Amino acid sequence: MRFYLLVTLVLIAGIVNAQPVVVSGAGYDGRRWILTVGNALLSFDGESFLSFNVEGIEGIWDIAYDENLGWIIAAYAHDGDVRPRTRLLKLEGEELVDLGEIDIDIVDAIEGNGRYWLISGLGEKNARLIKFSENGEINIGLNLSYLRQPSYLEALAWAPWDNTWLIGGATLGKGWLVSYDEEQFTDLSREAELGGLFVRTIGCNEKECLIFAFGKERRKLLRYSPEGFSDLTSNLKIDDFVTGLTWTGSYWVLSTPSGYVIYDGGSFTRAEEFPALGTPVGEEGRWLFTGKNRVVLYNGTFLSYCTNCLRDLSVEAGLTRVKAIAPFRGGWLIATSTDGGEVGSLTLLKGNKAGLLYRGKGIAAVACRGDSCLAGGKNLLLEYNGTLMISHVNATINAISWYRKGGYWLLGAEEGLLGYEDGEIRWISQKAGPVSWIACSDYCLVASNGNLLWFNGTALEDITRESGVKRTGSVREVITLDHGDGYWLIGGNAGELNPTIWEPFLIKYDGSSSELLEGYTGGISDIEYGSVISVKWNGEYFLVYTNSGKLFRYDGRSFENLTNRYTAALKHTPNCLAWNGSTWLMGGRTGILAYDGRKVVPLHEKIKLPFKPPRKSIRVVSREAAGNSAENRSAGLAEHSRDLKLRFALPLLLVSVILLILRWRGRR
Repeated sequence: MRFYLLVTLVLIAGIVNAQPVVVSGAGYDGRRWILTVGNALLSFDGESFLSFNVEGIEGIWDIAYDENLGWIIAAYAHDGDVRPRTRLLKLEGEELVDLGEIDIDIVDAIEGNGRYWLISGLGEKNARLIKFSENGEINIGLNLSYLRQPSYLEALAWAPWDNTWLIGGATLGKGWLVSYDEEQFTDLSREAELGGLFVRTIGCNEKECLIFAFGKERRKLLRYSPEGFSDLTSNLKIDDFVTGLTWTGSYWVLSTPSGYVIYDGGSFTRAEEFPALGTPVGEEGRWLFTGKNRVVLYNGTFLSYCTNCLRDLSVEAGLTRVKAIAPFRGGWLIATSTDGGEVGSLTLLKGNKAGLLYRGKGIAAVACRGDSCLAGGKNLLLEYNGTLMISHVNATINAISWYRKGGYWLLGAEEGLLGYEDGEIRWISQKAGPVSWIACSDYCLVASNGNLLWFNGTALEDITRESGVKRTGSVREVITLDHGDGYWLIGGNAGELNPTIWEPFLIKYDGSSSELLEGYTGGISDIEYGSVISVKWNGEYFLVYTNSGKLFRYDGRSFENLTNRYTAALKHTPNCLAWNGSTWLMGGRTGILAYDGRKVVPLHEKIKLPFKPPRKSIRVVSREAAGNSAENRSAGLAEHSRDLKLRFALPLLLVSVILLILRWRGRR
């Protein structure tokens, strides 16, 4: 029995402590699946994975496959610009052919109809809908009166039985559904009786389409066929949010956060054999499910699990990024980590010299007080005062702050809030997690699971509504905060107009009253999507940075937009800020920037930091180069990659051993 408990605890600990790696897109061509994680492509043939980095890009929005059109990938990079620049790439053999740039900042969906691709997303100020073939793109535009306002395109699907596209979107809080027959748009919102609900996903087969729409308290599932619309909501009998609609060839699979529902045209039943993961991709009897760190293959009779494949592959395929910076003795401590937290480093930077202090697990947080510094990550706590001490902790640390009034460090972790004093760690609250940010003055504010908590050394209270972060009709998530001259600046993202499209927000909070700084962008058109991901006070003003590439200076009265002044430097997308009394240091995915109030200098061009290089790369070539090298290309990815075997047998063997031991114990 002790052995069984030990094995169980080891398995649980491994699952709980694994930081998630999530697939951003997936496709299937009848032979293999291709998944996208960060800027990596993962090919899976049902037995083994092949991993690649894609050179010259920062990330991948989506990937799609069409029998006639082949594979297409929407990737992005900043290329010296603050706005992300999206390029379309075609996968041919072992090369990616560059099809050119499209006028979409963020791609939401790509679908093919055998003749061309339809691509939806967000442009600089509004929604974009692009018809793309290799002859070039055509920006279709939606000629509907209400789309003159800021709009979002949520879902699209080709209805072969009607030779039309179905497109769902939203405008200023109002959802709508239109059809497009390649000549004109027809508004179907009234006929479908949407009532302003947002269309989240659409799925079509040769005879019908299913459409899922939602509101704050309502859900609606519609069937659309040559006979018109019919409402299936009352038969569905679930309150879940439907995230995907997949036609298997004989029945529909509805993906929800709590599992899957089968619809055979007459009734709905729970698919108990399917795991509660993402939308399945594949064909009948051969499905791939992806979730946090996991890949699950269903071959029609049994499930095969691979718990760590995505995490392991992303570590080998991805670069580490700068996660946190703290000033120390006239220099800087710089913490790096991969997204999964498996690989990282702690480096001391002085002048143009970087000295590696630690390399091992990823480090997500670092903070200093005088000559004493703490850094933390997954099951890791480092203490540095000229000498490095390494401790193991049963927590994944995301944030660290010195609580002056209490005389100890506060540690924010996935599992809750901890205190650290004189080498001893104690739990303050295990109900507060996951904690992503902490800042302290006479008391501390804690960003926890999107909410805002107040801590005075003894009491921990939720002040999310009191501080103005959340109010009736709003959906907001706190990401970052810091204390300034008598007030706090709190930033994050908000779904004010549409719960699935996030926009940044800033709140000024003095401990009793709050002010939403709606004009801080210089107009909503300046920041139309994304999140405020870092704010930092230097004694005179705040620096504010968003993940859409905007940098602002705020002195408590007015904002100064620094973005255009430093466009070229900000392509390195800093996600953390630090101040040492004279200079700002900004760290991000691809570099480190120094800012003295007058100019931004990329330090990474002079300093070699311990970024982990990719193991394999797949190059992007022009159409001309692709044509010239076509004879030399192989038929697939399999001959040009590191092969990581998907060992499904190991988990099954472990389970079998445990069951045998339990059975033996029972007989005794």
